[in-house]
Order: sequence, then structure tokens, then C-alpha cells
Amino acid sequence: SDDEGSTAATDGSTLRTSPAEPPGSAGSESGGSGADSIGGVSGRSSAYGEMVSAPSAGTMPASNIIAAPVAITAGPSTSSSQPVASTSRTMEAESETRKLHALRLSLLSAALDALPSLRFLPGVRAIPFVQVVLMLAGDLDSSVEGDRTVLDRLLELLVSELDIQSEENPEERTDRRELQLAIMRLELLVSELDMHGDETPPPIHERTNRRELQLVIMRLLSVLMARWKTSASGGPVPRAEVTGGACAAHVSRLAAAALVRAGAPAHCFRVLSALLPYWKEKTSSSGAATTGQTLLKPQPPQPLPDMQPFFVKEYVKSHALDVFDNYPQLLMEMALRLPCQIHKHCDPAHFDQRWRTLLCEYMMNQQTPLRKQVRKLLLLLCGTRERYRQLRDVHALDTHLNAARALLATDPAYDKLVQLMDHLKACAEIVSARTGNWQHTCATERREALAWLVTVARRVHPHVAP
Repeated sequence: SDDEGSTAATDGSTLRTSPAEPPGSAGSESGGSGADSIGGVSGRSSAYGEMVSAPSAGTMPASNIIAAPVAITAGPSTSSSQPVASTSRTMEAESETRKLHALRLSLLSAALDALPSLRFLPGVRAIPFVQVVLMLAGDLDSSVEGDRTVLDRLLELLVSELDIQSEENPEERTDRRELQLAIMRLELLVSELDMHGDETPPPIHERTNRRELQLVIMRLLSVLMARWKTSASGGPVPRAEVTGGACAAHVSRLAAAALVRAGAPAHCFRVLSALLPYWKEKTSSSGAATTGQTLLKPQPPQPLPDMQPFFVKEYVKSHALDVFDNYPQLLMEMALRLPCQIHKHCDPAHFDQRWRTLLCEYMMNQQTPLRKQVRKLLLLLCGTRERYRQLRDVHALDTHLNAARALLATDPAYDKLVQLMDHLKACAEIVSARTGNWQHTCATERREALAWLVTVARRVHPHVAP
């Protein structure tokens, strides 16, 4: 110990620095041999790292020369044990890491078994459970067989909870229809006993507990498919970060592939198609809403719950009483975000011309929510900004010309003439801003447009004809 070392150094210094004795009498007066004194000095020197000059051979007995190396070789024994202790600590840390990883796998498997029980709970109560699932899934390594099995099961269960109805081939649809006709007779017998029958599902914009859970799961899949950014610095990236980034990118590709196999692009298209009439009707009826009839809202609970990464803090703060209050817009947001992420990881052939037409129809309405997300997806599908602008102009011209043709199907009244002028003014704005797109429309898309405009100019009133 330190106390023993300091005591040994004090004894040695007393024996060799006595001023009243001659240099050669230290061995006889100390009560021991000279080797004891030298041993004390050597112990002090080895303990404190001091350099001691060796005395001459003529004044020191032979036994003193033999005893000195004993104390010198005793010092390095403590440093040689340090690598052994470091290796032992490393092995213990690796063992604890393996045990913790196995525990997380077992917890994740148990959580997946309990996932179907969330269908009957409100979405707010399901969010903490899904947060735990996401945290446990972040420890999975897709390159390990055991982790890959759990990951595949996780993705399969999440996708199955969305109730995606995959599109069938015509032959499969015919066989399925024949099978349904074969069992219809049995269903007729059962329907006589069951007077209630199956209830029709609510409209797509109405929320239920099951749909709130599906919305949270869609956000979870979006988090799994999110782009993982690596270090932006020019220096070398640690091997652990490179491995983790590659694993995360692999997980995002697996999630996108699982959604494609289940038919998620077609499902998102059906959701957006069903929401389009809802937004058009809501936009037209928003002007008739009366003000001054809003009820007072209760105070939100404090502190606000943490719902990240599914809902950011600002959104939770503004919708503290009910985060699913604006359910149609939340559903539309996910129906736009998932195709964007799937398009980055999978074959773009899953998005046909119907997608472009639907998104252009959304952009026709100036009051459509999430116009920025709609524009982003449409630009991604078009590939270039020129193609995006041309597609929008052609669709707008076609829409306005069709509406004008419908107004002139019968003898137009004054209010219909006003609507006709609005459609023609919209076409004139596009023609003056991007003449090339108008020429492309007349040459390929609507070759009869110019002849029809001349016919209309001769038919309507002279004040409207210009």
C-alpha cells in the first residue's frame, strides 16, 4: 500500500543520512546487515520512480549487489495485470450486451403477440405501445438470422393491420366471383336468421378506433422507411456507425418491399380517390359556415404527453385535447408520404398514369390541404420540372375545356355564361404564360380544341365571343 511504501522510504533515508556516523558504520549500528538498508532504499526508488546511483563496489559488500535486483523486478508486476483486467472488462461488457439484446428480442416478440389487442383501444392509448415497439425494433440487426426473423414478423404484422385489399388479376377475380355465387345460396339461408346483417363501413374520412390504430401504424412504417443520414464531415466514420447506417437502410428497403407486396400503392390511391370528393365538398361549404358559435374548449393536461416521432411537439401542443381531431388531413398526409418513400426504394412502375391524373386533380383545387406534399409527389412521379409543368397545364386545359363544353350542351343562361368565361379565362392564362404547352395540347391531346373554340365563338353572343 501507499502507507507501507512511505514507511520503507523513511527508514532507508534515516540509515544512510546520519551526519554523526562515518560512511562505513551504517551497517553495524542499524541492528541489521547493509542489505536491509539498501533494500529499503530500492523499495522507495521503485515506488516513486526515482533514480538511485549505485555505490562503488569497494565500499559495498557482495551481498548488497545481489539484493538490489529483487526490489527492481518486483515493480512491473502491477502493470502486467492491467491488460488482463481490461480484457476481462471487455468480455463482461460483451456478455451484458448479448443478454440485453436477447431480452429486447423477447420483449419485442411478446409485444407483437399483443398487437392485435390494440384494435379496440383509442389511438391515443395505442401510441405508447407503438413507441415501445419502435424502440425495441431499433436494436434489430437485419444481417443476423434471429433478428431478421423477428423483423420479418414485425413487418408482416404491421402491414396486415392496415387491411390492404390487394388488386386481383381478371382470371382470379372471375374465379373468386364464381366461388361467391356458389356459396350465395347458403348465405341466403343464413340471412333469414340474421336480420341485422353486415353494417356498411363508415366513409373514409370518419375515424374509428381501428382506423386511428392504422394511422399510427402507417406513421411507424414511415419512420422505418425514413432516410438515414450518415456523417456529413469529411473525416473517417466509425465502423459501428457505418454498420448501423447500412442496417437501417436495409430495414427501410425491407419495409418498402413489404408494403409493395401487400399492395400499399393501390391502397393509398384508393384512399386519395375517396378523399377527393370530401375535400371538394368541404371547400364549397366552408364559405357558408357561420362564426360566433364556437364553444369554449377545456384546458389541456399538463405536461403534454410525448408522442414523438409520430406527432411533433408543436402539433401535440395545438391539438392537446385530441391529436386525431383532424383525422382526414392526417390520413391524406400518410397516403401521400408512404408513396413518396416507396417510390425511392422500389420500382416506379407501381405508379401508373392514374396517379398523375389524381394528383393533378388535387392541384386544381386551390383550397386543397397539403398542396406542398401533393406537388412533391407529383414532381417525383414526373421526374423533371418541365414534365411536371406540362402535365399540370395539359390537365388544367383539358378540365376547363370539358367543363366549358358541358355548359354549352344546352342553351346557356347568364349564370352559365359567367362560368363559361371563368373557364376560358383560366385557359387564356395558361396559353399566355406557357404557349408551348397549349400548342402541345392542340397538336396531340385535344386536336379538336381550336375547331370547337371557333364554333363556340360563332354561337354565343358577340359580347362573349372575343
